[in-house]
Amino acid sequence: MQVPKTIWESVTEMAKALRPNFAEAVELFGKQQNKVLQWRKPNLALMYCDGKGVETNYTEGVKWYRKAAEQGDIIGQTDLGCMYRDGQGVPQDYAEAIKWFRKAADQGDADAQCHLGQMYRQGKGVPQDYVEAVQVVIAERPNKVM
Repeated sequence: MQVPKTIWESVTEMAKALRPNFAEAVELFGKQQNKVLQWRKPNLALMYCDGKGVETNYTEGVKWYRKAAEQGDIIGQTDLGCMYRDGQGVPQDYAEAIKWFRKAADQGDADAQCHLGQMYRQGKGVPQDYVEAVQVVIAERPNKVM
């Protein structure tokens, strides 16, 4: 006689069946490198940086963030800036990080604005400037609560 499953066991089985197969996704993206849609490039980069479906490879992640960033993708620009700021997959380069943060911040990306503000606050790649740090962070959000 089969014991009825609890709701939790049923939900767990369904979740396992629906779990994304990162290795398969990376393989599919890899086969279609030149055709990967712009909005998927940062996702593929993140998979390499987080080791989802592949071994962690920051250099490969940077490659995909750069492809997205050069096409104007704000997520790609912001994340590429983080890679340069942190020296992951590329030599640490604050000036290059600022360049990419600024491109995304100029498009209104709040994460990029915060990262850029931190660079000014800490004086990394730019002269330390607390006023500029605050202005960068609130530039596109004058009426929003921080």
